[in-house]
Amino acid sequence: MENIENLNKNISKMPDSYLNSFRKRIYSTILQSEGEKSEDWFCYFVETMGKIKSSIRIESIKHLEGLNICNIKSKEELADFIAQELFCFYNENYTPEQIKNFSREDRKEFGFLEINEVLSYDFNEAMTEINIHIPIIPTGDMKETITILIDGFRELAQKIKSDKEFSSIEKIKGYSCIVYYHRKFIEEKLGFKTESVDEKLKKATVSISKEEFLIKYGNF
Repeated sequence: MENIENLNKNISKMPDSYLNSFRKRIYSTILQSEGEKSEDWFCYFVETMGKIKSSIRIESIKHLEGLNICNIKSKEELADFIAQELFCFYNENYTPEQIKNFSREDRKEFGFLEINEVLSYDFNEAMTEINIHIPIIPTGDMKETITILIDGFRELAQKIKSDKEFSSIEKIKGYSCIVYYHRKFIEEKLGFKTESVDEKLKKATVSISKEEFLIKYGNF
């Protein structure tokens, strides 16, 4: 088993800033729009964001609706613009603790079960898989986020070992654009394996068996 302390030392090698990862999540959403103009893509993003009625999303939409996006020509450019605007908006108007609380609101709206400020999860219908989630709202830099994620994995491993609710679990999975862009790190350092890749939406699925997960994160 790889020593967790050695794993932590590799976190600084993550290739992107948190802002860039935030931008990639936004871009992944915009890619799903079938519109042809920036106004169409923008409306799709705002509508998607508004499906969850957490307070920070409501305030974010109010901020975005006052922006001029007429000169934006590509989905990539729009994702850059929205990411910069929201990142600045959050940092200028909210404390880190408020942002973390807003992220918790999001997870409650989705029905996810919280492990810590970064990691939450839910189950598939058959209760054989745990789907893991990390927040879309920035809560810190990437190194800090991965450190907290690893702590969450440790806690989740203890739940799997001791809680009967997890007795039928066979694997732990993650699916997102963050997975897509960081598959190499996730495979080499976090122990997951790639199951599928969606090049169109820039998303991927990774998984790890319950047994492998417990070996890596359950013994400390």
